[in-house]
Amino acid sequence: MNSVNVVILLGRLTADPELTETNGGTTICKFSIAVEKFKTSDKEQSADFFQIVTFNKIAENCSKFLKKGSQIIVEGSIHSKSWENKDKKRQYSVEINSSKITFISTKNASDIKINKEEDQNIINEPINDSTLPF
Repeated sequence: MNSVNVVILLGRLTADPELTETNGGTTICKFSIAVEKFKTSDKEQSADFFQIVTFNKIAENCSKFLKKGSQIIVEGSIHSKSWENKDKKRQYSVEINSSKITFISTKNASDIKINKEEDQNIINEPINDSTLPF
């Protein structure tokens, strides 16, 4: 029997993303998002919270362009982990390993810091109208 593990979430970052790199050179970006639950007439608004993990170029872009409050669409799969803590109790966590992030809202342009010369050249590169398809 085949199985499917696909998640699509629309939410807002609860904190700024954290970027790290493994000893092997893989870039990892972690952050959490809040996803609003459907509002009913007799209940207050509430949310579910999900831990998101991205890798490599997606991780770099998330770190560069997202901040607390940014709205995104996350596409990926559920990944569960378990371990034994110091008290010998079994601990569990669930996170979303993202394969695609769509930015709905990002940092303000004034908040984006350009550190690499190549990034500056891309932003300032003039558009050649003759290459546009319309």
